[in-house]
Amino acid sequence: MEEKGGAQSDVDEKSRSLRGDLIKWAREEQGLTMRWVADHGGPCLGYQSEVENKKKAEVRWDKLTSWMRALNVTEAFVRGQIPRYNDDPDGCRGLAADTGKAVKESERDWASFSIGERARQVLCLISRESRKLPRVVLAHVLGLELRTLDALMSGELPFVPHQIKALSELTTLPEAFFTHGVREMVAAESPADYATVIEVARQRGISPSDLLHLIEHR
Repeated sequence: MEEKGGAQSDVDEKSRSLRGDLIKWAREEQGLTMRWVADHGGPCLGYQSEVENKKKAEVRWDKLTSWMRALNVTEAFVRGQIPRYNDDPDGCRGLAADTGKAVKESERDWASFSIGERARQVLCLISRESRKLPRVVLAHVLGLELRTLDALMSGELPFVPHQIKALSELTTLPEAFFTHGVREMVAAESPADYATVIEVARQRGISPSDLLHLIEHR
């Protein structure tokens, strides 16, 4: 029992420790020097170096708070508690659910946008408004360099299918939202339901081309 408790203690301690490699990644991705970080509330240069090089794994809470603020990251990130999507899709599901909720409640005509524009706007919303995924953390979760994330948000780069899939998982928005602007999944109708509608259209003299025109312009 003591061995089991000791192992659990080791796991808990590891989860509380700072991840110097992630802190270094966040700093370098933003082109920041240790001097700049120190001048903007972070620890002194020596302490930063020790943490980044894994010689120290903790820092006083008030100093850690200002350090995270300077780097625009979260505590869960600097403690390695947020996985990358490609490594653990299930662990990333719902990290930006707050953004997904805001999208569902907004009055914006999402269906009028292209697939890429819907994805771009959602990505920008996550970066600006998500509590768990500020810009730097979002880049890490998506496995992107910060400049690549910025290029996606500015429209300089197109989205690929697996990135849209990741946005769907992060926000819990259905993939149909990104492809067609559908915010909520509806219960699937049976083939008989469609057959009934088609028969009614035929009886009223509505041609197949008329139906297609209605669908395209709805």
